[in-house]
Amino acid sequence: MRGKPYPLVQVNDILLHKALVFLVGSLLVRHYMESGDKDSALRVGKIITLHDMSKWEADEFDGMCQYQKFLSLKDDSYPTPPPDAQAACDLHFSRNSHHPEFYGQAYNMYMNDDDICEMAVDRFARGLQFTGDPEDVFRYFDTKDTMREQYSKEFKERFLHYLNALKTLYQTHRDNDTEFYQAIGGLLIGLRREQTGKFYDELDKSLSDPEVVTLGK
Repeated sequence: MRGKPYPLVQVNDILLHKALVFLVGSLLVRHYMESGDKDSALRVGKIITLHDMSKWEADEFDGMCQYQKFLSLKDDSYPTPPPDAQAACDLHFSRNSHHPEFYGQAYNMYMNDDDICEMAVDRFARGLQFTGDPEDVFRYFDTKDTMREQYSKEFKERFLHYLNALKTLYQTHRDNDTEFYQAIGGLLIGLRREQTGKFYDELDKSLSDPEVVTLGK
């Protein structure tokens, strides 16, 4: 992590991820408002504003600092997250219903539309963060989403409805809204500067594999 203390790395990750979520989610808010669907615009606006607030809780924050350490040092001698880091992930899941893990095996029945919308915005933003390229958002989840094989057909259709809408809106604004694209580009540069180490090198390599079939096709 270029010598940066892990708490600072975690702070940067939280702030930059929330900024990406806000920018990406704002496309959906603006789309709904321009389409005359004020209720949906306000609903999504609230979702993206309150996203991941639990990461500022001390117990979750401290554990995720250990997870950042794991990501930077991951190798054969450090292959799995330490218990406090995994506990922090589990704690985050237990506090945020946009993660299927919040509901356990019953998520197919109990995740509502707000949960799935937030999940899609969150995943799209993380996909941009980890790949640095919006074209790889779907590819990222085909290679790294450990629960994808359990998704029901209905759940997957609802999730992809939002994910594909975000992809279309993102590509449109990328091509026609210079200020928006410059804002996204600046965030991605900052994120990639912070996130170095073997985990990210391996991720970049796996995402370049032409045999991977993307979720979006």
